[in-house]
Amino acid sequence: MAVTTLQIAGILDQMSTFLNDKIHNVYLINMIIVFLSSVIDNVPLVAAAIGMYPLIHTSGTLSPYLMNFTTDGTFWELLAYCAGIGGSILIIGSAAGVVVMGMERINFMWYMKHITWIALLGYLVGKRGIGYIPWYREEYRNLAHVKVEEAQQKLQEQAGRLESAFMNDFVAEIDENVREAKREMDAINRELRHMPFGNDTYKFVMKEKPDRALFFRICRRLEKYMSSPQVYMNSARDDEEMENDIQEFMSIILAEEDEWEYTDYRRYFSYDMEISSRQGQTEITAELSKKQGSASNGEKQTPYFIILAASLLQCYPANTCCARLAFIDEAFSALSRERIEQMVRYFEENHFQVFYAAPPEKINSIGQFIDSTVSLIVTGRYTNAVEGLVKQA
Repeated sequence: MAVTTLQIAGILDQMSTFLNDKIHNVYLINMIIVFLSSVIDNVPLVAAAIGMYPLIHTSGTLSPYLMNFTTDGTFWELLAYCAGIGGSILIIGSAAGVVVMGMERINFMWYMKHITWIALLGYLVGKRGIGYIPWYREEYRNLAHVKVEEAQQKLQEQAGRLESAFMNDFVAEIDENVREAKREMDAINRELRHMPFGNDTYKFVMKEKPDRALFFRICRRLEKYMSSPQVYMNSARDDEEMENDIQEFMSIILAEEDEWEYTDYRRYFSYDMEISSRQGQTEITAELSKKQGSASNGEKQTPYFIILAASLLQCYPANTCCARLAFIDEAFSALSRERIEQMVRYFEENHFQVFYAAPPEKINSIGQFIDSTVSLIVTGRYTNAVEGLVKQA
């Protein structure tokens, strides 16, 4: 309230005008504040100083002297230092000191003898450093700038390592799995091309999903670099579109909650089967997904047995030594004898050992194409297995 009264009365303005005209040095002004603070509580003293010198928010066209009063200016830094130190030179310089005198029974002369000289020495030593505030500030800014540059460099290095791991581990692995799947699909299609089922030939089709276009675009561009992500990452990397695609694809994957959505290469394609039917001299091609409604039972079953065989080929790769067992229940129930023979031959040529479970009416159709037959004969409550074909009366 007293400070406000002084400000309204204009005394603070007169005081600031006097100090500016007669002293005109922020260091000497704050030295005066030090000694005033030793006998006057520093809180009202700082409030008075703030009232004397309003904060200047712009520094566009100010004189060097007025620049000391802008935000973070030298005057305010000196004021905080000097008012704080000055309040400790004499014990009566702060309200806290007066309270301590009553609580601890410290008298004025004891404080002068034991503490004042230490506080004054600390002020004088620190005062030497105050003159270097502009230098300290510049050094701090330079250091902060260096720290920012170092942080940016570390972030760039970390981002580079992340991209390298993404390309060499993730993209390369998915690309290799896709290539291997295409090789297997091509091998199956080559066999199917020379194996008609009646008037029909079948072909597996893998179509790239539109929402995986980024991945396939990256892989196609990698062909310029021997299809090797590592070769690309070690190159100049001046392909701006490639860099944008990598960043976008990586962002999509990192934001995806379902990890299998992008780690399972099979989800990068949609699948269908192409059926080519020869009718005289004309060949008609249709996709299985679009032909189901008009196909006969035999035409519907054949593709599924081919798909079954293809799936088994993936479980039992050609270069793997294994029994290659397969079990088929209700085998070929809707196929003609010709299609049954073609399917059995297809399984045999791919070295499968197949167990066919078929109803009695299909035994005659299947039995002649297989090596061994076991008949299950039901007698009352029991079922007996009998080797060979048994005809029931």
